[in-house]
Amino acid sequence: MGTELPLRMPGFPWLTCFGLVILAAIFTVGFIGEDPRPQLLSTLGLVAVLAAGCCVNHRKRKVLPRIESLDGAQQPMLVD
Repeated sequence: MGTELPLRMPGFPWLTCFGLVILAAIFTVGFIGEDPRPQLLSTLGLVAVLAAGCCVNHRKRKVLPRIESLDGAQQPMLVD
């Protein structure tokens, strides 16, 4: 089935399911109420902007290995 891990999480998978249920309850209460809805939506927007910024930063900082061609010019190596 898989490799036996040296460290086991107590309560797996029940604690993970419980955490997801709690998270769903928080979102449900946030969207049902009139007062917390703008705060929840702005938080989700902020998380989306930060995630996009991290993706852009990661792509800009990614250094591709370079190979030297026969004429001495260096070109980035294409990686699949």
